[in-house]
Amino acid sequence: PKCNRVSVSFDAFNHVSLEIPQPGAGTPVCIPVLVYFGDGTKKPVRYGIMIRRQSPMLDLKKCVSEVARVPVANLVLSDVYENTIYELLNDNKPVSTIQTNQDMIVAYEVEPYSTQATLHVVVTHSLIVDDQNDDRIAQRTEKEDDNKDDDSDADVVPERQPMGIPFMTSLGKDSTCHDLWNLIWKSVRRMVVSSGGGIDGAGVHEDATEEFIDTDCRYRPEDILTIRFVDGQGIPQNVVETREGKLVSVLPRQSTALVSDCLGEDCLQKFLFLNLEWKNPKDAENAIINTKRFLDHEEHPSLVEGLRQQRAQQNGSKGVTLNQCFQSFSRPERLDDHNMWYCSTCKEHVRALKTMKLWRLPNILVVHLKRFEYKHGFRRDKLDTFVSFPLAGLNMDPHRAHWKSASEGDKAFVNNSIPAEYDLFAVVNHYGRMGFGHYTAFAMQWDETGISKEWNLFDDSHVRPVQPSDVQTSAAYILFYRRRHFN
Repeated sequence: PKCNRVSVSFDAFNHVSLEIPQPGAGTPVCIPVLVYFGDGTKKPVRYGIMIRRQSPMLDLKKCVSEVARVPVANLVLSDVYENTIYELLNDNKPVSTIQTNQDMIVAYEVEPYSTQATLHVVVTHSLIVDDQNDDRIAQRTEKEDDNKDDDSDADVVPERQPMGIPFMTSLGKDSTCHDLWNLIWKSVRRMVVSSGGGIDGAGVHEDATEEFIDTDCRYRPEDILTIRFVDGQGIPQNVVETREGKLVSVLPRQSTALVSDCLGEDCLQKFLFLNLEWKNPKDAENAIINTKRFLDHEEHPSLVEGLRQQRAQQNGSKGVTLNQCFQSFSRPERLDDHNMWYCSTCKEHVRALKTMKLWRLPNILVVHLKRFEYKHGFRRDKLDTFVSFPLAGLNMDPHRAHWKSASEGDKAFVNNSIPAEYDLFAVVNHYGRMGFGHYTAFAMQWDETGISKEWNLFDDSHVRPVQPSDVQTSAAYILFYRRRHFN
């Protein structure tokens, strides 16, 4: 604050939670980006983009534009999670928010957002699940049941299993249902029609005609594909009126009705959501739909080179040390606008400088490494950074607050004659991600006289001896230290 007031408060603690410092903002990282091209006939290509972590997404988009030869204005960056577009990435968002080992970043070539009278179509894939009798399982969604009247003729939706990678395309608002159907089919035809029988024998020969998907002219596209209007959560929307006056969610292939007329007020939005339901004909000798083909893509040489450079960087760096984690813990932090501190002298909330220090050290020091961080509202990401921690002789003296008593006659709160040295006696490890995973532990026996030199691994009901060199891993989650000389 302006008055330079210093406020000190004390909080008791039973453990210390330490953030794990990540590579510097200037460190280049390789971001794999899968690019879907606008014409739909080309396979997606995955590029490796080397970019600094502090850069905004707009810079990442410019790099993709350069290697993929797509105008920046026509690119949309997204985070794909569990077969759907989880988030459209804002141009100002930092690249450091991307977890390169977990996130799937996909770029779509579409018409610019500023283009008038254009719908941006978001398309997901699903495979129809059949029961044991090979009959389609019919079920109504909860939303359909809530919206229908007692005499509703809404269509019945089969059970679906999400698959593949979603994609985006653009459509003029003056287009018909027939135009939309053909636009989608043009974008997905390569996934079921290919030369040489496709991946693992799936698909049909490329000599198939536009009207039929096989050379025997037995199956039409609509025999294996149903396109449905859905909302942003994938729930079917009954917006298409049939000749019988029923409202259904299925997009008719031959209809000349305008898409805008079907959508009504929803056409005022810039996004249209579709779900493609795929099924194998029951009388087909060989499966036409193979889910692997919906993940098929090419890899650009820049990806191999980028990953090679990143591995070289990682090999040259052994992660971070526990001392670096403690230094980050005690580094002064300027509070942001959402966490301002009230100064009772200035009578206002200010962005104060906050510093945390350890005032008194315990006999048993429990250190928690923050390996989980919030990324989205429903998702936490895990940091697998290797943290090097000493098995013996951890010196905590540099990480505690040093002070002098008011007079030599006062009894000091901290007994500086007791060395602040600690020895490790247990480690809790976590494998997996947030919400699921497996815990193990390394531990040694100890009592007031000292610590044994034998380490053991505890894995459920299994216990076995291990070497001290096995204790330090990137799975270390909680560290337990014992002070050499009790206070």
